[in-house]
Amino acid sequence: MSVTAAAGEWLTCAEVARHFNVCTRTVRRWAATDTGMKVKRIGPTGFNIRIHCSELDRLSKTPTPPAA
Repeated sequence: MSVTAAAGEWLTCAEVARHFNVCTRTVRRWAATDTGMKVKRIGPTGFNIRIHCSELDRLSKTPTPPAA
């Protein structure tokens, strides 16, 4: 599945969650616990995040995604 072609360089939590077939909360947990993940916080509170499309490849290659 190539989400990156249509979405551009930065993906929403929902797009990443659909790619891995997980809940958006799980993606937010990954972003909070994985300090190496390329994440951009958006808005005054920083609740909305965008995840770099290269993270799809990196997370796909790991045997198990980051622990929640």
